Parts: sequence; C-alpha cells; structure tokens
Amino acid sequence: MKRLITERRWKEHLLRRQNSQLARKNRSGSSAYITTSPRRKRRYEEFRVPSQFSIIKNPEEMNRFFQKLRLYSRVSGIKLDWQNVTFISPEAIAAFIATMESIKGIEVQGNLPYNQDARDTLLCSGFFEHVHNTVPLPTGRTGKILKRGSKRVEPRSALELIECGAKQAFGTMNRSHSTRAAYKTLIELMNNTHNHAAGKKPDTEKWWATSFGNSSRKIVCYSFVDTGVGIFRSVKMRSLQRIFKMIGITSNAEIMQEILNGRVESSTGLAYRGKGLPAIYKAACNGDIKSLYIVSNNMFADIDRSLFVGMTTSFEGTLYYWESEE
Repeated sequence: MKRLITERRWKEHLLRRQNSQLARKNRSGSSAYITTSPRRKRRYEEFRVPSQFSIIKNPEEMNRFFQKLRLYSRVSGIKLDWQNVTFISPEAIAAFIATMESIKGIEVQGNLPYNQDARDTLLCSGFFEHVHNTVPLPTGRTGKILKRGSKRVEPRSALELIECGAKQAFGTMNRSHSTRAAYKTLIELMNNTHNHAAGKKPDTEKWWATSFGNSSRKIVCYSFVDTGVGIFRSVKMRSLQRIFKMIGITSNAEIMQEILNGRVESSTGLAYRGKGLPAIYKAACNGDIKSLYIVSNNMFADIDRSLFVGMTTSFEGTLYYWESEE
C-alpha cells in the first residue's frame, strides 16, 4: 500500500511539473509543437486561433481561419497562438490536421490553450501523433485520428476507431446497437468518398477519420473529413445542379435535403450514386446515431435541428460529425 501511494504521488508530481513547463512555454511565446514538415528559411506569420475552435459550433470563423492558413503558408511559416482558446471539438482537430497536410513543406508552430478543458481535448484527441511536440506532455488514453488515401473501404480501420473511442469513453468495447450504427456510418462514408471527386483521378482523394471518447458525457464523438473538392463541386453534382435549377431548387442547402431524403432520382430523373447519405440520414432520424452534422462547400446542416443553411464562407471538402452512446 505504501509503495502504491508513493507511485501515485510521483505521477502527480510529474503531471504538475509537465503542466508547469507548458505554462512557461505559453508565457514565453515558445511553441509546444511543430509539424513534421521540413524547415524553410522564411519569415513566420503569427495569428490567433479562434477561441471557439469548432466547425459545428463556429463554422464561418473556422472556414476563414483555414483559408488564412492556406493563404499565408504560400509565403511564410505559421505561428499559431492557442492561448485564448476556450473550447475545442474533435472534428475541428481532424480538419486542422488535414489542412496542415495540404500545405506540406511549410512549418506550422503552436502553443497550447490556457483553458484546461480545451487543452485536455487537444492532448487526448490523437493530435500529437501527427506533429512533433517540443515539451513533455501528459500521457493517457487518447483518441484516434486515421488518414487514408486509397479507394478501398477499410473495415479494420472502422473497427479500430470504434474500439479506441469506446475504451476511452466507457472503459471497454461493446457490441451495442449504437456501435453497429457507428460502424455502418463509417463504412458508408468510406464508400461514398470517391463519388465526390473533381475529375478523372478519384484515387488521389484522401479522407481523415477520428474517434474521441468523452468519459464524462459517456459518448464517442466521430468525425470524417473528405479532403476532395466537396459534394457541390464534384463532376457528378454539376449536372444535378443544372437540373435542380430548372425545377426551382437553387441553393446547395435545398439540394442537400433532396439528397438526404432520397428524392434526387425522382426530382431530376437522374440516378445519384450517393446512396450512403440517405442511409446515414435515416440512422440519425431513427436515433441510431446522435448529433449528426454535415458541412460541405458553402452548405451547413445540423440534422437534429433540421437546419440546412448556406454560408458566406466555404469549407474545402466535406466534413461529417456524429456521436454514439454506449
């Protein structure tokens, strides 16, 4: 018993020391991480990360943030200030990593948030498996972030994500109805990714999928980011948009409702291969998956609230987010 108490105190001491080092790094303006991209002798542009780092809660500002990243990366390295970030959601981390991957060759540096909840989300998301941390970081159960660039549907990857999220949220893997629904959703999205290609080379499209177990809320948060051109800029969608316009449907938000409800073929007379989206929408309506969001190009959809709106900014690609209970 004495030995166990000593080990526990030692671990608590190490955690306090690590947090103290992180705080000193933040106060000095030094970086807690850098990307693994090669360094280049260029100037660095510094700017703040949105305080609400969430695409599902703050889509317009996040879209501007990603556009700014791409713009400045053409001429300089990037230094990001996370100190005033108060909220982070997992899908935004996946989109952030996908964006950094798209600007490979430019170094991106960043510190960590002061806010403990925001910092813990970043530390436990799996983010630091994709960058190089420059200070010691607390260890523990982490989420999973997977990147793929193949045309194959990958059942093992889906199971890996589900198992990781379940263990993080519930302590163990289960075979519940919600787990099966999450698996089907991941498979549908993997299968659907290459239907939204820009042209003749769909095998170049990449996707990122994540799972993050929230033990306090007893849920697993899933996100899937297709880094292609997005649903409404794909070759297949262009012909549909022209026909929809003839029958008075002009906005991408309205078109998304037609797709999800499976009315595309009957409305336009053209078959649409995106059969997976109506299936995912049905699972959300039945309560098999919770809190489903879809963001693509200038369209934002919150399925639980039946909210389909256009945005003044654009998300490059397509993002899906949903939650699963035990």
